[in-house]
Amino acid sequence: MENINTRLSVIICTYNRDYILSDCLDSLVNQTADKSLYEVIVVNNNSTDRTQEIALEYVKNDSNFRVVCESNQGLSYARNRGYFEAQYEWVAYVDDDAKADTSFVDRAFSTIEKYKFDCFGGMYYPWYRNSVRPKWLSETFGQSTKFYEEVTVLTNGYVSGGVCVYKKSALYSIGGFPLDLGMTGTKIAYGEETYVQNKLVENGFTIGFDPALCIVHLVPEYKQTLKWHIKAAYAHGRDSVKIFGMAKQNITLIKYCKITMKMVVYNIGGSIVKIMSIKGYYWQNLVLDIIKPLASFNGYYFEYNKRQKNK
Repeated sequence: MENINTRLSVIICTYNRDYILSDCLDSLVNQTADKSLYEVIVVNNNSTDRTQEIALEYVKNDSNFRVVCESNQGLSYARNRGYFEAQYEWVAYVDDDAKADTSFVDRAFSTIEKYKFDCFGGMYYPWYRNSVRPKWLSETFGQSTKFYEEVTVLTNGYVSGGVCVYKKSALYSIGGFPLDLGMTGTKIAYGEETYVQNKLVENGFTIGFDPALCIVHLVPEYKQTLKWHIKAAYAHGRDSVKIFGMAKQNITLIKYCKITMKMVVYNIGGSIVKIMSIKGYYWQNLVLDIIKPLASFNGYYFEYNKRQKNK
């Protein structure tokens, strides 16, 4: 874009992803936007592999690339360090296991210029880099929700933190990303992006959605396993307590057992119906349909009880 005053800091928070980091950074080298209009900040969050070496190669070859090291382990620490380091008022976060569309930066500029958003997100699509999608895994797994067909204010739902643009001053005003939420090393955890977006809305900021702001996001082989899906469901349930607060009604052990039994019966019944009526319904789908809701509920229940005891 010509004669544009807007500048963008693209932040890549990374931990031990040397096997794929170059794919991500290459996509940010090969943008349609002029390199003088954006910077790329790689936040190395205590990686023990070749991450630092790889990132420094890009710094050597591209003047708009920088690397910083964040010693506090955790994605929220890394994200906060990223916007602290950013030169520009607008910051974009792209996951380290993703590739940005070649027009990503230009598209961000266009949306910033045309709309009065304080934060906006886009779409991510699944990327099976060195594998083939298992038949039991939905074609839409690894794809974000397409809320609207055109750019608009987001009134329901949350944009993905892995393809999201923020006004830096808005992040500062709410204290950035919460340090007790989000991935830490290899621990599965969620919720920091949801928390931030809730805080932004509470403070009168506007969140938008742009379906043309796109990345492709890796679906690694470990996410193509039943074990990961069940662990992720548990983590979502656990972290929902932190994000949305605790229910006012106490969940006793007796109530927990009753809810669990009802869920088992309901989920088994629903799975039997699907086996008889849906073509391509595999045994893995049956297992997940029965166990994932239970895992999510257990995550919520045990986190709820832990917080009750710590009151």
